[in-house]
Amino acid sequence: AKFESIIVDTSVLNGPATALCGIANRKIKERWGFATAGAPSNGSYMEFKRFQEKGDLKGWAAIDAALEALAAFYYHDLVFTGPMAGAQRVMPAVAMADAFLATAVFDETKQLPKDPTHPLFKLYNDFAEQLKVRWDQAGELKKIQG
Repeated sequence: AKFESIIVDTSVLNGPATALCGIANRKIKERWGFATAGAPSNGSYMEFKRFQEKGDLKGWAAIDAALEALAAFYYHDLVFTGPMAGAQRVMPAVAMADAFLATAVFDETKQLPKDPTHPLFKLYNDFAEQLKVRWDQAGELKKIQG
């Protein structure tokens, strides 16, 4: 059998272990160049019952969204999430992580995302334009890199 592409899905059993998935994903990308994915919601849902017993579902919802966003930021090309009832809190968190990462990458490379539908443009277009314009307008000033 021949595969057109390969994506490696790292597994997680609790929230903090998602960091280990990110580390594994980085190593997979560096060594083999494969796309990587994970399901951080598996880790956050392992905590659901404990938070439910404490009567703190809002706290759990916050860690669920934060965990999904952290995974998106840290070497996950694809984030599996579910159930869909959480999409209303998870999608904005992941979009913010993508915008955050794009800004950090811009600081290193002075390049904005190529995709015009990237969350940085869709949610913070004025800011993205300011980044580009301010770098372009530096003109004769010495542009400090690194």
